Amino acid sequence: IVMQEVGTQATVDAASAVLQGSLGQIPAAIIVARRTQRLVTANIALALAINVTVIVAAALVGVPLWLGILADSGGLLAVLLNSLWPLCWKVEPAKGSGPKKFKLETNP
Repeated sequence: IVMQEVGTQATVDAASAVLQGSLGQIPAAIIVARRTQRLVTANIALALAINVTVIVAAALVGVPLWLGILADSGGLLAVLLNSLWPLCWKVEPAKGSGPKKFKLETNP
């Protein structure tokens, strides 16, 4: 983690996370990182579920090739659309709590 105002361009480029404000944003960054990790796990599970379903259906029923390709492309599209959720996330300080508490809201 590096602060943009303090670090050089080389450290900002090499950092895993760049804070543009104070160190008080670290709890908010941790919240976003945990939520992102859950989203990645959900995307992997979704892709595996779609692919396993198509493979099992192909083995039992004999799914045609075009339907398998369509299912794979549809799974890719579903994962891609699910990955757009972070664009709607907004981290704000929690109301009625101390200055170190943050909450993550989703604005559709």
